[in-house]
Amino acid sequence: MASIVPDLATAWSGKPFTAKDVKCTWDLLTGRSAEKLRRNPRKTWYSNLEEVTANGDDQVAFRPPTAQPRLSH
Repeated sequence: MASIVPDLATAWSGKPFTAKDVKCTWDLLTGRSAEKLRRNPRKTWYSNLEEVTANGDDQVAFRPPTAQPRLSH
């Protein structure tokens, strides 16, 4: 039986990954960017997301269309 081999990055080289990169990705996934995906079968997964904003280089805010109940753990 073949074993599962993890495929996670162990290093990153290149420009820093920032909150703007996260916003860009979410805007693309939700159809809010100038660029469009040829096919996006998961777009409906994000229907409960009103807006994503980048606050500086290391903080992103996800805003739902209406108030959501807080989950307690």
